[in-house]
Amino acid sequence: SKATSWEISGNELLLKNESAAVATLKPVMRSSTEDARLNGTWELNYISGSRIAFEGLFPNKKPTIIFNLPGTEVNGNSSCNGYSTNAKVDGHKMSFGVIAATMIACEGNGESDYFKTLKTVSSYSISDDNNVLTMMVGDIAVMRFARKPSTAKVVDGHNSRQSLDWAGSYRGILPCADCEGIETVIDLRNDLSFQIRRTYLGKKEATFYSKGSFTWNEDGNTITFQEDGNASSFLVGENKLFQLDKEGNRITGSLANYYVLTMNTPVITEKYWKLTEINGKPVPKEGNNHEPHIIIRTEGNRVTGNGGCNSFSGSYKLKDHGHITFSKIISTKMACPGLETEAQLFKILETVDSYILKEDTLILNKARMAALARFEAVYLK
Repeated sequence: SKATSWEISGNELLLKNESAAVATLKPVMRSSTEDARLNGTWELNYISGSRIAFEGLFPNKKPTIIFNLPGTEVNGNSSCNGYSTNAKVDGHKMSFGVIAATMIACEGNGESDYFKTLKTVSSYSISDDNNVLTMMVGDIAVMRFARKPSTAKVVDGHNSRQSLDWAGSYRGILPCADCEGIETVIDLRNDLSFQIRRTYLGKKEATFYSKGSFTWNEDGNTITFQEDGNASSFLVGENKLFQLDKEGNRITGSLANYYVLTMNTPVITEKYWKLTEINGKPVPKEGNNHEPHIIIRTEGNRVTGNGGCNSFSGSYKLKDHGHITFSKIISTKMACPGLETEAQLFKILETVDSYILKEDTLILNKARMAALARFEAVYLK
């Protein structure tokens, strides 16, 4: 029979007709990892504890947090720096792990208060209309967020930042008003740093470099560079960067395909790399010693070479674009005059964690600092 009324009794919902109850419903507590209500971008509008008014903590921009369950990584912006962390969600329990953020200097205490409070969160609730997210310590609300409409193109529940292997080197020739084109190479790194090389073709090949830190937009699909006060933005796609206009829109029309940069796969393997500079100094010629060099072999992830006197071999790992480490370096034990360069090279191979490839020049360094060793490719005839 049909129910004509309902009544809440304890933890049950009773559906009734005129004579008696016809059905009893009990709530089912779903795991929030299966609940898509958390997914999306949320903007902070309340935080507890601070003696400074909310508008004073965040005068220019409110912090945001972005969920993409069932993945554990969340990201957002603290109002100053982009950040990422891992979220553990179990039922209505919630906690956050170590927070990694960019290193832009921020005014005031807003960012530190936000991160400090985020680390204390133990549970959460979402309003009935799914538009208010409250984070709590026990039963006490410490942060409150409002849902922001998403404009990102989402693929399988993930944005570009989370679902794409975006770190790497991108190249293309962008249109130029008074030259043949601007050969542009953009290197993106996982620590949110960048380097851009622009060569103005037909203008005596004038080349300019810039570097710094870039930011992701809140939807995780667009990156922005700040260069001498000028901002430029790119939409991040699968192995491609699409330059956007000043309003942040895709460039359309007959020239659209000319505003696309494509990811390069740097090739440093199977080449004879002659050592030309070590610790900032040219490699000296040391008597009748061998030419110091390395060869990074594809097969077996092996590196071989000669330090100037002794042959050596070892292993290497290419972790992602621009990162390399060497290990298990062993060498022969011949005695030769002038082994200083060889000793420095072996020590550097044990130290480096990254590389830069510029045409026929390979630079090994540590944490993207000054070049430790510089090599030039030698093409055997």
